[in-house]
Amino acid sequence: MTAPDGEAALAEFRRGQPDLLLLDVKMPRMTGFEVCRHIKGDADTRLVPVILITALTATEDRLAGIEAGADDFLTKPVDRGATAGASAVVAQAEGLHRRARARGICPVCVGSQHRREGSVYRRTL
Repeated sequence: MTAPDGEAALAEFRRGQPDLLLLDVKMPRMTGFEVCRHIKGDADTRLVPVILITALTATEDRLAGIEAGADDFLTKPVDRGATAGASAVVAQAEGLHRRARARGICPVCVGSQHRREGSVYRRTL
């Protein structure tokens, strides 16, 4: 799916709930940073991998992306091999989270002693 601006990207994301999101940082109406913050700030969507695509190279811009919750960055011009590699790594992590959730393990704390009790994760002793 594609969108002409950040607001449309967020709306399309909410409609389609893709497994991976590639966001241009410089979008009209809402930046990729802002869209990422919305997605990562929602408990239902925070585990969806977000890769930011940017021509920005300053450390401050990378930090802004990390603070927004981005999982990875690609620098323009984007190399198809880099896109495929980053997407594969992030998709593999998402697969691990899905399997953890299916087994009742806390998807945020994979490997810890949290177990699902209904819709809540509790620490087991």
